[in-house]
Amino acid sequence: MLQELPLEILNQISYTLVPSDALHLAYTNKYLYSCLLPRLYSSLVIDSSKKNYQNQHLIKHKSYQRIPNILKATSSQTIHSTSIKSIYALRLVFKNLANHPSYASYIQILIIDNEFPDISNLEITHMLSQIMPLLTNLKVFHWFSLTKMIPFELLYELKFPNKLLELSGNFIYTSQTNLAGFNNLKIINLSSFQNSANLAKFENLASLPNLSKVIISKNFSCNNQLLSSKNITSNSLLTIPDSDPYLSVLFPQSSTKKLNLSSFCLKDINLDLKDVDHLISNINLNHLNELSIKNCTESFFHQNILINGLRRNLPPVTFLDKLTPFLTNLTKLNLDLSNELYNNDSIFKFLSNLPKLTHLIIKLNFNQYENINYQLFKFFTNLKPNLTYLNFDFDISSNIIYPPPNYAKPATFNYTLSSIEKLSSLKNLYYLKFPILQFQIPQFLLLIKPLSKLSHLQLVLLQSACETPSPILTNNLICQDYFNTSFLLDYKLNQIDQFKIYALDFKQSLSNLKYLSFSKKDDHFVFDCIGQVHLNLDLVNDFDHLLNI
Repeated sequence: MLQELPLEILNQISYTLVPSDALHLAYTNKYLYSCLLPRLYSSLVIDSSKKNYQNQHLIKHKSYQRIPNILKATSSQTIHSTSIKSIYALRLVFKNLANHPSYASYIQILIIDNEFPDISNLEITHMLSQIMPLLTNLKVFHWFSLTKMIPFELLYELKFPNKLLELSGNFIYTSQTNLAGFNNLKIINLSSFQNSANLAKFENLASLPNLSKVIISKNFSCNNQLLSSKNITSNSLLTIPDSDPYLSVLFPQSSTKKLNLSSFCLKDINLDLKDVDHLISNINLNHLNELSIKNCTESFFHQNILINGLRRNLPPVTFLDKLTPFLTNLTKLNLDLSNELYNNDSIFKFLSNLPKLTHLIIKLNFNQYENINYQLFKFFTNLKPNLTYLNFDFDISSNIIYPPPNYAKPATFNYTLSSIEKLSSLKNLYYLKFPILQFQIPQFLLLIKPLSKLSHLQLVLLQSACETPSPILTNNLICQDYFNTSFLLDYKLNQIDQFKIYALDFKQSLSNLKYLSFSKKDDHFVFDCIGQVHLNLDLVNDFDHLLNI
């Protein structure tokens, strides 16, 4: 019956199915197999992470979520990735590609996630060297594995590198990197280069005229996403600035061509005032819509680090001060920038001069001897009312040894809600992520009640004096997990009941609230507030899908 349908109709049917269902349909007969084969091979994801079998809709969405936005916008059909999880499946697919070169021509997207099947690097390199010349229609290549890194030179095996639109991942850089053949690249992620010498092996990026998004990360990357509901950075700060000149080796001081980027990301590197000149010379900054500065440091002083600890004043001009006049069209910002003084005045000034900013992810790093309430008050005072997305976090550093004269007592994470009262004026917010102490939740609800458009709320519960009770430690043959689970079970059940009461209160006060999330250490709870409020743990790792970002 199905084989009598036109090929166009069969394609429409196949693209509505998850890969497993499409594969079962293909096994029905030879004709359907030949018709559905291009759909099954069009997008491959190698990912050995655990699979959630409880929510089939979620599985279906996750396979689509892996498709880069660059292809979602250009494709008229919904694409669901075929996931390869086991060593057996990986070897079988690569064997089929080697034996049937025409199959490889169907592959447009090849994504390797962090969790890779446990095979040797030598075998991976051998398999890739066999199929790379066969990938004649490859448009997207991601290699985000942290343990199985491949040499960048393998990409030279592509027969048509000019068809590649997106190149990202963690590679090994052993020689000068020539990007001349990749002239149609729109997105590039230069990750895990570790030092400026490896970054210097890249030719001037201005030779790639179609670039719209650039990510520069000294350490490993796991994705290309600028906005995410996940924690924006780790708690580890770059305490001693790295003196390597990263931007100066990648971007020359003067360039005849400028990149028209819409998105630019710097991660895990040190910045100084001179770097702004290199950016101005190589990028049309007034064209930039998205800027991300993640876990970076700015060097104010170049003397001995102990002497720097005694310095109290900011320089007259900082990196952000010099950059601000050129970011006239910036709408999305992800900012985690610290300095030797852990002074945030330049950040507050920077935020006040971004009139078009609508999406903000920010982590502020405070000095332990600062008045945290005053700093939070200044932060919210400088935010624009047109903000629709706010992911806020802060950390308190203990690296400064010498306290200022007025603050002898180190600061804590316990701030007063009066310091964030300006939050209630951000009435266009539809998403908010905020750190808070659990006893402050009822008062926090009253504070954000004016935010009538708020639909997604994530509360990160900070540590307080009363924490989860410690598990019983025993020394016998009974598994320790038995005691841990039995001891903490009632406590967690009580926590869930309490969170549900909070969810009901939030739903009653915020009419547009759809999802409410609570995060406490390693415990995460998401309440679906559409209709009847209920706990939905399947949404814990998929909150970004709910935001459509």
